[in-house]
Amino acid sequence: MKKYLLAILFIAVFLSGCVQQTNEYLTPDYVDISAVEAKELIDSTLDVIILDVAPAFDYEAGHIPGAVNIYVGELSSRLDELDSSKAIMIYCRTAGASLQAAQILVDAGFGTVYRISDHYSGWVNAGYEVTTGSTLGEFSDGQDPEIETTPGTELTALANIVDYDYSPSELHVAVGTTVTWTNEGNMQHTVTSNTGLFDSGLLSNGATFSYAFDTAGTYDYYCIPHPFMIGSVVVG
Repeated sequence: MKKYLLAILFIAVFLSGCVQQTNEYLTPDYVDISAVEAKELIDSTLDVIILDVAPAFDYEAGHIPGAVNIYVGELSSRLDELDSSKAIMIYCRTAGASLQAAQILVDAGFGTVYRISDHYSGWVNAGYEVTTGSTLGEFSDGQDPEIETTPGTELTALANIVDYDYSPSELHVAVGTTVTWTNEGNMQHTVTSNTGLFDSGLLSNGATFSYAFDTAGTYDYYCIPHPFMIGSVVVG
């Protein structure tokens, strides 16, 4: 009986060690941070490269100041444009692209990689500055590209439609803010006011809808094909 118990104990210890090793192996070597934490990190150090992995048209429409643009689909072939001795901060408009980019850098041996987990929309909704236009996508001359700086603080806000949810489901903005919804899912959805004030029509994957909220109040909306999907914009 004593030998039987010892055998069971040995097997349990062995299996627990395997589970621990498996979990460690699956843990990604990048760090998820919020937009607020990203801003604090940017303000505290000059040795961080901000990397926007969205397509060029999304980047030019608005991005974090100082960010360089390398589309995630080209990242593997353009790694030599990034300084691996510096921290890299990745963000995009969707989780899939930033997750893929973070893993590419980790697999390539980049030592310090951050991913903004609440995406570009988190940065905008936090009221931080954004810029528009293109950049050279290089660091050779150490010069900042000439881009237009715009206060994207209280005038624009972003929301996503993911699967069967609006994210965020309740968005707080200032009077005069234009809110843009982007459908990131494969199903068609609408952004339709409960009072008929606005209606996006059917939005396919990647489609956007914008509406300017010029009067304080709470604006509830829903999806016509999926009425259980509800959201609200609180303006004030």
